[in-house]
Amino acid sequence: MPTEIIIALFSGGAMVAGAYLWVKGNHLILNGKKVKAFVFANRHEYNPTNSKMGLYFPVVRFLTEDKEWVTKKLDVGYNPPLEEGSRLKIIYDPDDPEYLQIDNSFMLEFLP
Repeated sequence: MPTEIIIALFSGGAMVAGAYLWVKGNHLILNGKKVKAFVFANRHEYNPTNSKMGLYFPVVRFLTEDKEWVTKKLDVGYNPPLEEGSRLKIIYDPDDPEYLQIDNSFMLEFLP
């Protein structure tokens, strides 16, 4: 397969993924509720290519406007882990509180 086709397919896939992330982030920016969540725990997940390395995915807990507690593992991992009990600003979808992101303009707007 010619190199140009491979580059075009890769670029097209990256553009589709970026558009999807932008739409989801834009929905949160327009409709989401901002709250402070606390880091309840950290889940360590190993890197399959190097068993000695991995990332710690924070499990956050927060209270919605409807006074319901939500506990959810974030999709973003860290190394070293975030300190348990520390606070994070998050934004969640009031129609689906399980859908949340860290309230960070880089993650919601710039990266996509």
